[in-house]
Amino acid sequence: MLGPMATWLGALLRLGEAGADADLAIRILGPDGLDALRAWFREQPHPVVTRERVGAIHACIWMTQADRETRTAEIAALQDLIAKSELPWSEQSKLLAALHKPLTPETIAADLRQPQLRELILGLAWEMAHTDGRLDEEEQDAHQDLAAAFEVTLERSEEIRAMVVPPE
Repeated sequence: MLGPMATWLGALLRLGEAGADADLAIRILGPDGLDALRAWFREQPHPVVTRERVGAIHACIWMTQADRETRTAEIAALQDLIAKSELPWSEQSKLLAALHKPLTPETIAADLRQPQLRELILGLAWEMAHTDGRLDEEEQDAHQDLAAAFEVTLERSEEIRAMVVPPE
């Protein structure tokens, strides 16, 4: 479930090139928007970059837990993402604890403040919700809660969803 998403998120958060997995980011932000986001990350002091990385991973944990059916493989993938996050151990240990008790969307939004990154995370969250081939009501609600906490309008949230998984 988290394979391509974890690769992409990990590359973005390390400010590297995400390769083929950058397609989602380009669809959501456009090439210039993605370049601007990467430039923003390069210009930020280390504590800001750390805060945004932590928030992004917390959002992934939130969505993984949304359907209340977290599988061993999902937990392992999140543990791997955390281990490769290049975050200090103190932050990694907090993220590992959140695997069992995720933060609220409002708390996540307090860390994840960059507007473009918020939109990308909403796209990734929607992709995660569809990975198992079904969309539970809990996942839809969790995504809406995350969008509201991120102050992304309903219209923009729906645009992002359509970019990720075109309506049938």
